[in-house]
Amino acid sequence: MYSELPASFNQTQEEFNNIIGSIGLDDIQSYAEDIALSWYIYLIAIPITFILIFLWNWMLRLFAQTLAWISIVTVGLMIVALGFGLKYYAGTNYRAEVDCPACGERSKQDFDLSELPIKRLDIEPVAPGANLFEVELPVTRKKIRFKFLTGNDEMEISALTERKKKLGQMGDNLVTTRLQYAIQSIDSINDKNKIQMFIKNMPARDSLHLRRHIDDNEPGIEMKGWMDCPSCHEHSEVRLPLGASFFWPES
Repeated sequence: MYSELPASFNQTQEEFNNIIGSIGLDDIQSYAEDIALSWYIYLIAIPITFILIFLWNWMLRLFAQTLAWISIVTVGLMIVALGFGLKYYAGTNYRAEVDCPACGERSKQDFDLSELPIKRLDIEPVAPGANLFEVELPVTRKKIRFKFLTGNDEMEISALTERKKKLGQMGDNLVTTRLQYAIQSIDSINDKNKIQMFIKNMPARDSLHLRRHIDDNEPGIEMKGWMDCPSCHEHSEVRLPLGASFFWPES
């Protein structure tokens, strides 16, 4: 181990300077010397660190209650500001074009999204807190246990449909695919292949009954509102279309 370069090496030292741009052996030697001579800085930094930690904890002990109230008030003001921003940016008003059920005339209508009715769960699950329900089919008398599709299920169905389209596969229609995800068992049989076979051969009346039962009882927001037709002046209930202005309101 050398504390300095050998005398024989000093004769050719200049050849190793500025090897990569302006960086060379002279720079590395300078860095090493700086590190060796900076030991006293560590002696100063270590006690200063402990002093700062002590002062920080002392301030917290003295002003903890004040800091807590400042945080609560700040968060409250931010929530209020966010609420006003959302209200004045988009609000609850939604303008969409709908067809009058009475005369068929299409017109632009304003709907208040805050007044949309909420459809709550009216049927009992097979177990408390479980997303699993039972219904008996009218034709085959099979007892079906089903679940309401989750957001993850919807994403999987969408991805599966897109993948089949890209591969040029006909596959099952969307109704069949959704039933395959929803049905969990048939008369206590939960084999996926048997469930899939039953769905493909299910009588139309059973299929319609099951789909209506699921749609009628699935909780959520009912996308329905009332319109006043400017043509026939009929006051009718219509289903709200989800257009681009629903997600990107006009300013």
